[in-house]
Amino acid sequence: MEGNKRWQEGDLKHPDRDPERREFVAAEQDPFGVILSCIDSRVPPELLFDTGLGDLFVMRTGGQVVDSVVTGSVEYGPMTSGTPLIVVLGHQRCGAVKASYEAMRDGKKLPGNLQSIADALRPAYRRPSRKSMTTRSMP
Repeated sequence: MEGNKRWQEGDLKHPDRDPERREFVAAEQDPFGVILSCIDSRVPPELLFDTGLGDLFVMRTGGQVVDSVVTGSVEYGPMTSGTPLIVVLGHQRCGAVKASYEAMRDGKKLPGNLQSIADALRPAYRRPSRKSMTTRSMP
């Protein structure tokens, strides 16, 4: 919370980034948080929370899509070192979510493996669309 406040106020400390910290974390790590975030270049958790080396476990996927590998990665910190905090960090104007939604709405496929993001998000679009859309439903 303190790091995010510094980010918002533009009063960054950039902690835990000096040579001594690099040497310390080379031997061991003890992050205080696990962050699941989007790949969006505008929301890097280490900057948003003004943290340094060894402070966070960070997983980033398009639209915060989760599969068993991501779930296992999120579980790693709490299960191996007792990391006490897990945060799923969302943000506005997500390009992956927008592209997935538009492809589903228009009945199109995204190129390459981008379609896997849309496929993973499909259940989230289907549930609300049944309630809120009366003339058209998601594919």
